[in-house]
Amino acid sequence: MQLIRDRRARRVNADPFRGIVHVDQSVCYDLLASLLVLYSPRMFPSFRHWSAAARKLMPADLWEEGRSFFQGQERCVGFGVVRMIPDLPHPSTPATLLSALRRADVTKTALYMLEGPGGLSSERLEAFEKLLAGGKTQARVRAAMRGLSPARKTRFEAVLKDPKGEKDRLVRFISGYLDLVFKREADRLAAPLREAAKLAHDTLAVLPSADAIERVTGGYTLSTELSLARIIVAPSAFLYPAVACRIDERKAEAFILYGVASPHIEGSDSSAALGGGVMIALRALSDPNRLQILRLVSERPRLTSELVAKLALSQPAVHHHIRELWAAELVRQERTRNGMLCAIREDGVRRVIGALSDLVDAEGAHRHAQAVVTTLRRGGRQESPRVQLR
Repeated sequence: MQLIRDRRARRVNADPFRGIVHVDQSVCYDLLASLLVLYSPRMFPSFRHWSAAARKLMPADLWEEGRSFFQGQERCVGFGVVRMIPDLPHPSTPATLLSALRRADVTKTALYMLEGPGGLSSERLEAFEKLLAGGKTQARVRAAMRGLSPARKTRFEAVLKDPKGEKDRLVRFISGYLDLVFKREADRLAAPLREAAKLAHDTLAVLPSADAIERVTGGYTLSTELSLARIIVAPSAFLYPAVACRIDERKAEAFILYGVASPHIEGSDSSAALGGGVMIALRALSDPNRLQILRLVSERPRLTSELVAKLALSQPAVHHHIRELWAAELVRQERTRNGMLCAIREDGVRRVIGALSDLVDAEGAHRHAQAVVTTLRRGGRQESPRVQLR
């Protein structure tokens, strides 16, 4: 009997997350993720054609109202209500989310909006919670806002000043957007989301939880040192190839929303036919700061705070560069007690090198170079042969 208990203990120690990881499949995630795409098209270049078509369907006043909630990925407040989706009754629909949002507690909804996609420390959230409970003074508001960007301060002040009014305005905007734009997407997303959820379940069944999370998210995971009671992972076709993660220390919960490829979405952009993965990688490597980050993490895994110090860049700037490298599958990220740990993703680097090798006929390129050198030496002109693309 003792031997059986010892074996069970070893299994738990080997995978402390076993039994607490839940896969949540809902098109509601894509309802909110599509608004991130719509209002931050530069952050999601593969969706640029979809964004342009969707914007044409929206009246000017509806478009303008949505900007205050969703424009600017790190400072938008509307996306924060994504945290409500895991607790919706299943199967959940956008109408279910809107109904829950209308009934939701004003203070709780305001805190979700303040957290947004950029995340906030527990200390700052507690300060905001006290302000929402009453006793707002200019001094307390300034103290709670210290260190935030001007854009985030402006949007946070609106939520703190009139949390119920902002919640009602968000409901009206999402309702209008759903009717005019997103309803036509919901049915077409059902199949890829169902397949992604099945893959996540299957992967969790055969791999340790942290490894399975990294596999399905494409390079993002949680350190097993974290003390968590619940981990929610949810696929989103519109978030591809990004990931959004929140750690709620007070509830000991982690929420990971990760992008998955969708033929329907990819079909709206011609870049997929030209080797989208290579294009994303080349775009990521076109910035000298990202090359420096890649060099540093190739030496050893490094915390984001260390990269901020070494590059002398702001933390949001470093986060943006890391996001681009992660989307290109060149780095992996692991959330630890001390912060985000970044490391080189060797399989992704090899994949990019192999794709470039397949794309360009190396032998043909060599012949081309030799022909150019010979022509230059002779002082003559010669029409340059084209490098063969496979």
